[in-house]
Amino acid sequence: MALASLFKRDKSKQFEEIEEYRDLLEAPDTYEDGFNTKTVIGALFVSIVMVPGNIYLELMIGGSIGAAAQWVTIILFLELAKRSFTRLRRQEIYLLYYVTTSLVNRESGAFEGLLWHQYFVQSPAAKQFGISKLIPWWYAPPADSEALVERTFFHEDWFWPITLLVLGMIMGRIAWFSASYVLFRLTSDYEKLPFPFAPINAQGAMALAEESSGEYTWKWRVFSTGAVIGVVWGLVYVAVPAISGAFMERPVQLIPIPWVDF
Repeated sequence: MALASLFKRDKSKQFEEIEEYRDLLEAPDTYEDGFNTKTVIGALFVSIVMVPGNIYLELMIGGSIGAAAQWVTIILFLELAKRSFTRLRRQEIYLLYYVTTSLVNRESGAFEGLLWHQYFVQSPAAKQFGISKLIPWWYAPPADSEALVERTFFHEDWFWPITLLVLGMIMGRIAWFSASYVLFRLTSDYEKLPFPFAPINAQGAMALAEESSGEYTWKWRVFSTGAVIGVVWGLVYVAVPAISGAFMERPVQLIPIPWVDF
């Protein structure tokens, strides 16, 4: 009996936690589209600026921009919107958040793999074991290719590796969207399960939307505090070595970077 009552109590507590997650955000009554010119420009900005910057940071310190890319993009567009005498709606902010997350976390890693491919073709290990010339042309250009000598992707030898990479990304995205939608409908509409981390991302976007509209709550204070802490850490860990390395023989590392190779 004691075991049964304990199980029943734990079960009721579990349901209370589920309801608590469900009550973090209220479901909207109306649907508003967030896909417009602003979000398209934001996607282009992420592709041209954030993704290359993320690849550079991963090669430099062994870590990615991560969540910083999302919030930097949103804050930048919020400031541009204010100076254009307009504002970003919650839907637009969250769409920018989602696009930035997808591009930085997935696509930057895919193109960064091409750098590993060209290194592997020219690596001493591949040459020592005699497999350097056996690597297929669709994986990377051959070791004696002008593309590797000139260190450029703008060469015909990179055409098929990049084409196959892009096709794989498109097919993977189609599979990801279709499978994710089916699983979402199953878990959200049929089983009615909560998504615990979804309100966290949504509330971050809502905090920035409040700043855009001029209405400030505790969310904006928490977000600002976390942003300042992140900026200080970035200055100490990344900015100091990068700036000092530009004019010193060995960069100054206040906190040692474990993956650095200079």
